[in-house]
Amino acid sequence: MSGDPVQPWIDMLWEKHECFLYSARSETVTLDGRAIRLLLPEYMPGFTVRAWAERGDLLFLLLQLDVRYVDAFLGAVVVARKTGEDTYTTTIWHELYPYALKHLGLAPEEG
Repeated sequence: MSGDPVQPWIDMLWEKHECFLYSARSETVTLDGRAIRLLLPEYMPGFTVRAWAERGDLLFLLLQLDVRYVDAFLGAVVVARKTGEDTYTTTIWHELYPYALKHLGLAPEEG
């Protein structure tokens, strides 16, 4: 998707939240040539990092999950806090509606 959308679109999280401790698994992701160890819940699906930013001890990720819903991949917004040398622990994980990545221009090309 290129250019500005004619009609703005939003994936809105309402008041429902789930909060709990979790058993972590470790995933190594490479961000600009730097290997980062990301701790996340063991049941979370595989993913591809589509965009990221770092600010202080926080890491922000936009992910494309290895899960499809109808004709598009689900996405996720992740916020993780630095807990060691190049190690970040996931604190926020919000699954995105399948078309959020498309509206952000981050979905893979169909073909």
